[in-house]
Amino acid sequence: MTWQRARSEEQKDERLRQITDAAEKLFQKKNYAEITLKDIAEQLSFTRANLYKYAKTKEEIFLMVFQKHISHWVKATHKAIPEDVLPLTDEEFAKRWSKTLAQEKTLLRVRPLLNALIEENVRTEMFVEFKSAIWHDSFALLPLLQKQLPFLDKAAAKHLFKVQLLYAGAAYAAAETTEKHWKLLKACDPELVHTDFQTEFEDFLLIQMAGLRILNKH
Repeated sequence: MTWQRARSEEQKDERLRQITDAAEKLFQKKNYAEITLKDIAEQLSFTRANLYKYAKTKEEIFLMVFQKHISHWVKATHKAIPEDVLPLTDEEFAKRWSKTLAQEKTLLRVRPLLNALIEENVRTEMFVEFKSAIWHDSFALLPLLQKQLPFLDKAAAKHLFKVQLLYAGAAYAAAETTEKHWKLLKACDPELVHTDFQTEFEDFLLIQMAGLRILNKH
């Protein structure tokens, strides 16, 4: 790909898409810590100076990657769970919700990195813009939670959403552990049983929903 300066908002958006796509391709082959701005620039045949015009750090690029996949997940979930079919059984709701989330592997891999790594090396204005956009996109799913669990007010629905997304990142990391790591875990607990992420997360969401129903006497 040859470098051409983006001269319109549409061209800028396309350039950002190319940058995030390049970062994702590298992320499929390498760990986050191994990826550098130089790697991303080379993937695009850009100089680092050209890349700097759009992102100052690797962390900023991965914030954009995460935001893109949040948007994908929100759209897929609305398609899988149209508001007019709600409420479903909790089992069916958890199954559909978990299935769409399980398909967003990049989102699940990046989520555990946000607080520890990414958010520590991002410009303040970029961080605020990112957080605002993420919550704006994510909270489009709150009406689904509130229709399934109509006793939840907006604050409670937000809390449930945030808790399950935090758990999802950790659960995915555990489910996708390497063979070497799994052997070590089995050595610590021979009775440990490996489960896939979707099943694990579906069970977690069902437990959360059941607990909320009990607390709210529904």
